[in-house]
Amino acid sequence: MLRHPDAARPFGWIASAGAFMAADLLTGSSLQVAALLNCGNMVSIGIAYLVLRRLPQDVIRLRQPMSVPWLFAGCAAGGAVAGLVGMAANPILFGGGMWRGWQFWFTTELVNYVTVLPMVLAFPSRPRPPVRKPAMSLRQLAPLIALIYSCLAAKLVGGPGAIAFPVPALLWCGLSYPVFRTCILTAFCGYWAMETLANQYILPAEQTSDAFNLVSFRLGLSMLFIAPIMLTSITANRNAAYDMLMHAANHDGLTGIANRNAFMHSAQTICRSGDPAGALLMLDLDFFKSINDRYGHAGGDAVLIGFAQRVRECLRGCDLFGRVGGEEFAVLIPNCSRPGAILVAERIRQALNDHPIILSDSRKIHITASIGVAMAEADMSADIGQLMAQADDALYRAKSAGRNRIEMAD
Repeated sequence: MLRHPDAARPFGWIASAGAFMAADLLTGSSLQVAALLNCGNMVSIGIAYLVLRRLPQDVIRLRQPMSVPWLFAGCAAGGAVAGLVGMAANPILFGGGMWRGWQFWFTTELVNYVTVLPMVLAFPSRPRPPVRKPAMSLRQLAPLIALIYSCLAAKLVGGPGAIAFPVPALLWCGLSYPVFRTCILTAFCGYWAMETLANQYILPAEQTSDAFNLVSFRLGLSMLFIAPIMLTSITANRNAAYDMLMHAANHDGLTGIANRNAFMHSAQTICRSGDPAGALLMLDLDFFKSINDRYGHAGGDAVLIGFAQRVRECLRGCDLFGRVGGEEFAVLIPNCSRPGAILVAERIRQALNDHPIILSDSRKIHITASIGVAMAEADMSADIGQLMAQADDALYRAKSAGRNRIEMAD
């Protein structure tokens, strides 16, 4: 319901309650027991849903630093209300006290929420197209291997402190793996700890006067295993912010292609790679100032965006395209012969000449470009600055000769 709000309608709630009832009845519970248990389930879910439903989707999907505190608040609220139902149900169903009923229902629901809910919220939205990925390296597998060994150590060493053994490895997983993968590993460790450690080292309630041992264990478990999820959520948010900053630093904000600094750096790297031959194209929009004067800066921006799109469609994936000035652009084509460079330049010139830019008000702007081409014939070891100077000279000859044409550098 948090991931798909359309499901949180009356029919969705009725269907959920019916599914809970069917599960209990099919596993042997009486109608009275099933009704009391699932009254607690539905009330608990409703309160947790009310706490979390108004949060932004990025918070609900565990992509923001505040996601986990809010998640824990919703889980705690749902668990506390389940405890209230347990206060009434425990004397009826199990002959126990009201306070003990609240303790056990609260901690049980809290651990279940903390263990299961993050997996549901972080589950990928859409299946990605199948891509053959290389096998994980030993370095990538190291956090998982450490987690397995820490669980084995907890089993061998034993004692109440064994609950904390997997935590450092889980934190390492949170730093290394995506949110969903970390949630799966955390859920596995949580249920393993409850089944293995709790049953081995916590006495059953009827064998000890302090029934709060198990309650304390479950509370400690939920607190410990929420930390890796918080860490991976913060790490994912930091990585996304870093990617945005790097994209903004290396791309032109208007056209989305490489800016001058990024183009120069990448082009120089390609030039020094020793590829056999290549071409550098300098492109300049003809009469761009008059376009700005006539259609305004909004029209000029639309022209630049459309120009970049048309040029990109004429290039290969390995070609480098960047904006190096106001209306001046550069293209580096690795492994390209002289005839091939002329062919690409002519393809670009025709694409611009034959397809006008259409503004939002349906007006058409016909644009042309002048192109200068410089070749690094023997190899690509030439300095990118020298190639740009040669292509720039050819570009100005093209503009002087009447524009909308191609000139080769000497």
